[in-house]
Amino acid sequence: YARGAKSELSSDFSAAFHLYLAAADKFIHISRSGSLNSTLRARCQASATRALERAEKIKRASERPRASFAIDIVPIDWFAQEQQHYILRRSSVINGIRYPMWTDAVPAAGPNVLYISPRFPSWNRPVTPMHLPLTSPIAPVVSAPNVDLTPADIEQHLINDCSVCAMISVCVQHARMFDSKASLLSSIYPGQQPGRYDIKVLINGTYRRVTIDDALPFDSNGNPIGITTGIKNVLWPALLEKAYMKLMGGYDFPGSNSAIDLHALSGWIPEFIDLHSTPFEKERTWTRLLSGFHKGHCVLTVGTDSRTTRRIKGLRLLPSHNYAVIDIRETADDRWMTLLDSRVPNRSSLRNSADTLDMRWDDLCATFEGVYASWDPKLFHQELSFHGMWKPGNAEDREQSCIRHLRLLYSCTSRSSQSSRDTYPVSDNDVWVLLTRHLPDTRRTGEYITVTVDAEDEWAGTGTSPGSVPPLTGGTYTTSTHVLVRTKVRAISGALTVLACYDGPFDDVCFTVSVFCGSGLSIKWDEMMVKRPTFHLQVEGAFTTKNSGGNHSYPTYMLNPQWHLRILEQETISKAVSPVATVIVTAQGARDVPLNLTAVWSSGERVIEIAQREVVATSGAYAYGYARAFANLPSGDYTIILSAFEPQVHLGAFTLKVESSRKFVLEPIPQEGDGMYARVTRGEWNMQSAGGSPNHGRYHLNPVYEVDIPSTAQFGARLHLTSASPSTPLNLSLFPAVDLFPSNRPLASSGSYSDALAGVDIPKRTLQAGKYWLVPSTWAAGVQAGFKLVVYCSDSGCVVRRRSE
Repeated sequence: YARGAKSELSSDFSAAFHLYLAAADKFIHISRSGSLNSTLRARCQASATRALERAEKIKRASERPRASFAIDIVPIDWFAQEQQHYILRRSSVINGIRYPMWTDAVPAAGPNVLYISPRFPSWNRPVTPMHLPLTSPIAPVVSAPNVDLTPADIEQHLINDCSVCAMISVCVQHARMFDSKASLLSSIYPGQQPGRYDIKVLINGTYRRVTIDDALPFDSNGNPIGITTGIKNVLWPALLEKAYMKLMGGYDFPGSNSAIDLHALSGWIPEFIDLHSTPFEKERTWTRLLSGFHKGHCVLTVGTDSRTTRRIKGLRLLPSHNYAVIDIRETADDRWMTLLDSRVPNRSSLRNSADTLDMRWDDLCATFEGVYASWDPKLFHQELSFHGMWKPGNAEDREQSCIRHLRLLYSCTSRSSQSSRDTYPVSDNDVWVLLTRHLPDTRRTGEYITVTVDAEDEWAGTGTSPGSVPPLTGGTYTTSTHVLVRTKVRAISGALTVLACYDGPFDDVCFTVSVFCGSGLSIKWDEMMVKRPTFHLQVEGAFTTKNSGGNHSYPTYMLNPQWHLRILEQETISKAVSPVATVIVTAQGARDVPLNLTAVWSSGERVIEIAQREVVATSGAYAYGYARAFANLPSGDYTIILSAFEPQVHLGAFTLKVESSRKFVLEPIPQEGDGMYARVTRGEWNMQSAGGSPNHGRYHLNPVYEVDIPSTAQFGARLHLTSASPSTPLNLSLFPAVDLFPSNRPLASSGSYSDALAGVDIPKRTLQAGKYWLVPSTWAAGVQAGFKLVVYCSDSGCVVRRRSE
């Protein structure tokens, strides 16, 4: 700090800035030492604050318009151990209570360490040991060996934590089936004092310590409010519930899902399977769940949506409720799941004494909202984690700071015999990516996240014909704190692009990306600090009903926003200079608008249709709210096309950003007919008017449109089908309105008959004042179809009408 002050006094502001930051980092590090007393810790923290304030003052002064100095700000190395540790430390406080990392020194009991809510009339300790003997201070607590819990023993009372009860039920069943110690029990440790317990919980990126005592809530009549185990009188489920309720803000729990709960209490990987989503594969999912369940690789629950009112076999399903899946089986004639409801008030309504309900898989898929699966992380060969932050408060680009781009490098090692078996839950080339949003306040709302994973070479050189539309699979935003993406790698080695996205009103939101891979892969983060391209430009725009053309399977694709990108020649040529430019194009829009970016070779003109050989870069699958394309391009001209998935459906503002290692020029490409007046007409060829080409001798029967131009003007026209129809070549011809067809040669034509998806057009040309006839036709006679005819004219008085017979 003293060296920083000395540099500041000598006007060496850049050196002072970095010395102050280094001093602040040292003070913070010292303040975290467990050997410091409270007075020294407070002094260190105050010194760190003072150093940061001096550094911030210098930074603000350097940003003034006529500042006489500048400071070199070193970019943050997010992969550095100190930075990763900083994120985890920052996420230690949840709902105002600090939860230390499990590896930290064990804190003494103090304010807020134990949890007793004033909401309930009484908190009582168990009179008997309740089958929970204490073991050594370093070993977890285990259940008494003579107590055999069953899933039906888990009882939910007044607390709205059906997900927690269902989660404990399926873990009890898993322990019974595979003769293993319940993974939940391994998270309960005896505290430093009798009646105290430390619960090991995976939350906000790492395992943390939640300290509780064994006092449990009861109502005014002395009845338990939380989880019980009936006459078996086992305590550990209630302790887990109390620890989790403390972590989530109290017993007025707003609800969750069992997979997320189990991830916190055991580290098993959560997966939500939406039974009503378009990508859902009923048969493949059944095979995967059946295999995983009976091999002990996963546990399952199912959940209803908020509108459920259905009654099945006498049981009224509750809305927004979780049910434990305690059995999966196939019979000779059907497939079944056995469900258990832990809620005590509903048990009398069940049909059998076992409190269970058997449902066919097909019926379950039609009835429930989703399946919550939890997968054993021991299935995977390797695990990586990255801790980061969205929307830092001092970010220059607030929009782009909502997206974090990570690069995962992979290489194949060996292949096992199970790699080709679809029934095995995890194959050798599997990569699972789990995004977790950290929780500083469990009652916060309005936050959405998503994650997309793409192989960098997956879309390079792929066809873009109407038969190969990039799918709508990427990145659906959700309010859940966890999002899982499963993918497979195809190449021997390569890289995966991982985009972790956030949409919400808060700054400095921390997150964790965890990656799991099969036994045939080796993975690592690309930690190289890639220098951002030197030159960049950002433009704003919006999808409207006039320029939202949809994906390239629609004839309106040409209407999408397009830009002419010209990459300039390198001014200085040397061996050290790359012959190509590194170009990154990103687009961001609303979270409900699926986006795609495509760059093609061109001369800077508007692209009407895309050919496979012309594509130089694409963002791949349509992803909600964000698209990113990367390429190394030589100097020259290109056209960038931004599209939403559906035409005139996905609308709203967007931001396009181009970054390049070379100087470039980016200009918007005008729409067809820009600056001219458009006259739109819809028509059809029916049995009487489908005359076909002149070769059929019925050309005069085609629809004829009279175009009246009051003065000399620019003219153009386009014709396309209103619905896709393969192999329907079209032509549009312009004749003088003197006789029906005075000659076989029109004044202007779209050329040879073409079946291009975007239709055919008469290029812009000058016409004298007068009347003209436009004739749309198909090559074959008798083709009945609807069409759209657009006439562009620079004279506002131009009139287009159907010629009467």
